[in-house]
Amino acid sequence: MQDKFPKIKVVFSAMFLVVSFGALFFSYILVNNKNESFQNSQAKLVTDAQRREETQQLERLVNTLEGERILIDSHFAKSSDVVPFLDKLEEMASLVSVEAEVSSVDVTKDNKTLTVGIKASGRFESLYKFLVLLENSPYELSFLLMDIQRSGGEELNPVNKDVEWQGTFKVRLLTFLP
Repeated sequence: MQDKFPKIKVVFSAMFLVVSFGALFFSYILVNNKNESFQNSQAKLVTDAQRREETQQLERLVNTLEGERILIDSHFAKSSDVVPFLDKLEEMASLVSVEAEVSSVDVTKDNKTLTVGIKASGRFESLYKFLVLLENSPYELSFLLMDIQRSGGEELNPVNKDVEWQGTFKVRLLTFLP
């Protein structure tokens, strides 16, 4: 009976060893698969974080460029909307206390150039400042006609600085987009 006892122990021990190795091998494969899955998830997370950062950088760049685009657009007048340009002319006149009105607006048939006639009145100094503002406006202008005359038949008196002057300007807008 003693002969059977060690054989049974050895058989059970061998079976236990095989089952333990099988469980260990199964656990190793399971942990290895989880590790690969974790590494793939981590790589995807890093890739997603990089894409998110790139997207944020692009959004910041677009926001920065938007301000610059608005600034650039403010120097051009579009054929579909010349009102901001005409408003800017009147705004410049009011800055220097000149009464100005747009007397004519002419767009060529090919929509490539815009010619504007402006009649202005005020003191000579104010008309001169208005002329300087036109020359330095954000829009690129070409002067076709400029005529400044004293209005009425008043005599030139150096003491009287309130003499009214009339100015006629005809300008071509060079920064005009069809």
